[in-house]
Amino acid sequence: MTAPHELTSPSGPARTALFWDIDGTLLSTGGAGRVAWVQVAAEVWGRDLDPQSVRTAGLTDVEVAVDIGRHLSGAPRGDEVGRLIRRYEELLPERIRVGAG
Repeated sequence: MTAPHELTSPSGPARTALFWDIDGTLLSTGGAGRVAWVQVAAEVWGRDLDPQSVRTAGLTDVEVAVDIGRHLSGAPRGDEVGRLIRRYEELLPERIRVGAG
């Protein structure tokens, strides 16, 4: 197996770039993320969440989950936040595929 730094292309050594986009600057899900957060919050806490109340700009998924937990339960437990994030990660690709948002 060739190590990434050993790969070459006609224009020289191949390069890999990794971009982190936590606030929608580079990629937009068309609101699918908010839809997924709302659905997951209902599954975890059994309560409806207004999609407009979900703050995501500049926040990591953990910060969003904790914020939602505070909004719905006052003081979310670590296991609730963990369940929320895991389910969100499962649901988001589906929400993006169907164009929910």
